[in-house]
Amino acid sequence: MIGVGSRVVLNDRYRDRREYCGIVMTVTRLASIGSCEVAYTDAMPGPYAVDGFDEVDGEGGDADDE
Repeated sequence: MIGVGSRVVLNDRYRDRREYCGIVMTVTRLASIGSCEVAYTDAMPGPYAVDGFDEVDGEGGDADDE
């Protein structure tokens, strides 16, 4: 399950934000917008639907550099 601190990458569920494909990001905050669960990450400028991410293991993201 994706939570704050999870390392994630975009999956193929949605076709926008393709410039972020392959980038490992760290979830910094979770929220609900209407009925949609969204995640904020250290790499993207705004929220993105949680089901548009896959959780990964390993290096990437900046949240642990604080």
